Amino acid sequence: MNKEIILHMPHTVLTMNYHKILFLLSLAFCCSLSYAKKEIDFNDFRTQMGGEKDARIVFNTLMNEYKDTEELTVSFHRERYDFYPEDSTVTHAQCAGLDISCRKGLTIEGNGAQFIFHGIMGISRITHSKNVTMRNFSVDWVRPVFSQCEVIQTAEDYMDVYIDCKKYPCHLSDGKLIFTGEGWQGPILPLFLNVYDSNGEIQYNTWDATINKEFANAGIEALGEGVFRFHYHPKYKPVPGSIIALIHSHYAGYGISAYRCKNLRYENLTIYHSMGPGITGDFCENVTEKHVRIIANKEKGRVFSTEADAQHYRNCKGLIWFDGCETSGQADDFVNVHGTYYRMRGKVDNRTLNITDPRDTNSKSHDFAPGEKVAFLQPKSGQREYILTVDSVSDQHVTFREELPQEIDSTFYVENYTWTPSFLFENCKVTKGNRARGILFTTPKPVVIRNNYFHSAGTAILIEGDIDVWYESGACTDVEIYGNTFDNCLTSGNRDGDRWQWGDGVITITPSHRPMNEKASAYHRNIRIHNNIFRVFDTSLLRACSVDGLFFRKNKIIKTYDYKPYLYYKDSFTLEGCRNVIIEKNKFDKDYIRRTIKTTLMSSEDVESDL
Repeated sequence: MNKEIILHMPHTVLTMNYHKILFLLSLAFCCSLSYAKKEIDFNDFRTQMGGEKDARIVFNTLMNEYKDTEELTVSFHRERYDFYPEDSTVTHAQCAGLDISCRKGLTIEGNGAQFIFHGIMGISRITHSKNVTMRNFSVDWVRPVFSQCEVIQTAEDYMDVYIDCKKYPCHLSDGKLIFTGEGWQGPILPLFLNVYDSNGEIQYNTWDATINKEFANAGIEALGEGVFRFHYHPKYKPVPGSIIALIHSHYAGYGISAYRCKNLRYENLTIYHSMGPGITGDFCENVTEKHVRIIANKEKGRVFSTEADAQHYRNCKGLIWFDGCETSGQADDFVNVHGTYYRMRGKVDNRTLNITDPRDTNSKSHDFAPGEKVAFLQPKSGQREYILTVDSVSDQHVTFREELPQEIDSTFYVENYTWTPSFLFENCKVTKGNRARGILFTTPKPVVIRNNYFHSAGTAILIEGDIDVWYESGACTDVEIYGNTFDNCLTSGNRDGDRWQWGDGVITITPSHRPMNEKASAYHRNIRIHNNIFRVFDTSLLRACSVDGLFFRKNKIIKTYDYKPYLYYKDSFTLEGCRNVIIEKNKFDKDYIRRTIKTTLMSSEDVESDL
């Protein structure tokens, strides 16, 4: 059956086909990995190398020796393995502990191993490979590129903190703290400065720079035994025992990064730290994360894990599938799945465009290839007005098989429509242990979010699509959210209308496109939210902009008193420029009193409700 037809059929048919597709993809993937031709014991290979202590050197040597072997398994033991960068002074992200390139059928079997990293480096770089599995190991650093301090007391013109200088070595230099690690040193950067409670959760009503950035530039006085006084004027006075995360380098390295790969599987992994995102994928097809935990190492007393998103997938296709995963301590969202909006610099001829990434004006056109479909977004309408096929690519020029319509000009944005994935997110745990939001996604392919626990500091689910800041594309056409528990989310939500305060409703749908009037078409389509439990301390359940076909049905709403209400949006449902909205058959407990719908740029016919 044609996939475009399935997208517009009734929900029951979509679900059956979606699960059938999922089953067949999983079966094909498992079968492709079940005929391993060669298994290498890592310890035996290391012994042959004379007992080399650096696991990076051993692994890379092994990969080179077996470079022509397909269906290879590398087995580790339940012990510690140390990975070192190529040079102890290296400060770039090009060195990876597990460097995997052009492989067909590779399994990294950890068997409970501990991978311990040193210095500035990434965990793994996987490029141009197929059928790669990583499983059953943990990752940590001897000395992370983060530190943390515990607040002792705060006055009008100073803050006293305690730093465990054995875990986080540092020294005073000209009245500033300089933190040191293996081959690196750095100050406190004025990034985030997020405040955690003793349980490792973002504190209620705190955001980025709640500890004002002057903290990072304060004059510092040593008071002895790891106690330091920061001389500045605190605008926020955290209670004693609060913990502040300190960052010393911005994107010094990545975790596991994959590029142009197919059929990746990460299973039973625990990543305690990386110097950037935990796991990323660019132009990858079919990625499974099963029982992956990217979390703060509580045994070491930490509140931090990764600098950026725990997981980030850009311009992928096939299926991105999360099952039973958990994150905490990362300095951004649980996961972000999206495409990219590119800008046109101009027409070269009637079939050729000069295209660039708006975030990198020096970028080339390597994100497009012959035969791929490209969608053209008209900013005023927010619609994919045309879809053309790539014929050839050279430098920043993309030539199409069809002639360019006359209407296409430099105001249009370009999206690689071929590289858009389906997304399944189930049985996961999303906590307040990280800054910002829970999960983010924008893709036109089917999305299912089910049976998860959300307890996020910001909005639990954010659906955007923007052409003003991050240029993340993928206007949704089919999203189903059901069977989830949303437990007191938004403790760091939108307080005063500031878009950077981590979310407006428990579920927030805010693309940068806004319809111009009550008749204008919407950006997103077919978003169904049903049979979920919302435990809320405030009123705002859903803020949605520019959605055609929005359903909020058979959900249970429970009023809690765990936090004081404060949110900027005072209505249950805040709708802007939405069409065909149905809100019905929801069960509200007696204490959830305010049950209101606020609309703008909508007619009365746009909403059907039994409130």
